[in-house]
Amino acid sequence: GQAGQRGCADGEGAAARFKNPFGVVVDGSNNILVADTSSHCIRMISGDKALVTTVAGSTEAGDADGTGVLARFNNPVALALDEDSLLVLELSQHRLRVVKAFVEEEICRPCLCL
Repeated sequence: GQAGQRGCADGEGAAARFKNPFGVVVDGSNNILVADTSSHCIRMISGDKALVTTVAGSTEAGDADGTGVLARFNNPVALALDEDSLLVLELSQHRLRVVKAFVEEEICRPCLCL
């Protein structure tokens, strides 16, 4: 994206837009995963092309399990990786969720797990 230009748009380089990116983690393929907090989604920046794509969630806040953009998050703020999952901490829901192969499931509610 470009400094000072807010929004939620997938794309390459300066064409991409984020709205309050917060938590960041790098996977084994040098892809950067970003908790785009105010866009309520998880975005990925490919390591080789700076191509930004939405991998889970959408711009609509919510509370729904699902694959890809059918999942709903409410202010994701922190990310962590384990062997085969992406852990997502949601600020507004006070819980930790897991994304497995881009299939998101609830693992802890209503507690806050770190």
